[in-house]
Amino acid sequence: MPVPPLFTVGVSVCNIAAYLPQAAHSLLHQTYRNFEAIVVIETSTDGSERICRELFAGDERFRLFERPRSGSVASGRNFALRHARGMYMVWLDGDDWLSEDALQTFAQLIEQYQMPDIVCGGTAFIEGSGDRQQQTKQHFELLPPDRIIDGSTALQTMLATGYLMVWLHIYRRQFLLDHELFQIDRRLHEDDEWTPRVMFYAKRVLSHHFIHYFYRRRPDSLMTKKDLRTLAHHIDNVISFLDFWRDHDIPECVRHPLASFYADYLLRYWTDPKMENFSIAERFAEYRRLAADRERMTLFRTVVPFAGSSKRLALRFLPLAEIAWGFHVYHLLIRKLYFPLLVKFGPFLKKRA
Repeated sequence: MPVPPLFTVGVSVCNIAAYLPQAAHSLLHQTYRNFEAIVVIETSTDGSERICRELFAGDERFRLFERPRSGSVASGRNFALRHARGMYMVWLDGDDWLSEDALQTFAQLIEQYQMPDIVCGGTAFIEGSGDRQQQTKQHFELLPPDRIIDGSTALQTMLATGYLMVWLHIYRRQFLLDHELFQIDRRLHEDDEWTPRVMFYAKRVLSHHFIHYFYRRRPDSLMTKKDLRTLAHHIDNVISFLDFWRDHDIPECVRHPLASFYADYLLRYWTDPKMENFSIAERFAEYRRLAADRERMTLFRTVVPFAGSSKRLALRFLPLAEIAWGFHVYHLLIRKLYFPLLVKFGPFLKKRA
């Protein structure tokens, strides 16, 4: 019986033909060879499927699957997880790439620390492409390096920094399967819902400060295009969080950071400049789904006291947003008054705290 690979790299592809050679090069030149790659190619119009077949031809480690367009990487990741043979899942969006020593370093850490549930790496953020490609910043999880901690402790730090990207970490596959930790199919901004849920269940988390992932920021990506689903899925993530809070015994050490994160997440519906791409009427139409759900809004009011004082203040006036004219008033209150004051005095208030 063949020995299963240590890693399964789940690669998401949809209309990214121009970026595939760099992603493929990073996989084909990994210094660690015992891995498989499940390349999920959703229906594309730019030849992505053909290019993948050319790039990975003759290498049996690469399994290619064509799938209908779902509009989200979550569906492809779930497909890869269900069909994986590796002991650890590594996620790669097809317009990004891995460092050539990524899997080698992770393999050494897995052996040294006896198979943690999650191993955290680091990312470099890249702007542009080709000759104009440049690194703008780096991020490592602000966790004690090279030490095993539990998921609740790790989650506190992750929520404070706001970096919840799925591909920042690798995951023991059986751990994900045991807890049925699939992402929500077709969901945009799936990281914001999935990562806290995964960390909640993790018993052994390891962080190692090295750059393993290169994330390309581009103006035509799923995350940056104007898409009404952004509004719907933003609210859906808040609903998913409330359901999780209701159904689980949240550790006391996590209640404040988790409540603060999602209180801020809801407020971003008014403060995030990207939301200005949508009309007030479009935003109200989606928010009304949450506002009309009395059970969840009652639950949300029990969560708010665990959030920070500035967020509690802003959310005190949230009932205004339940009707159309009030939503517009709340938008002006938060966007024109609360948010500018928070930017100006927030650092001072943190020092006082």
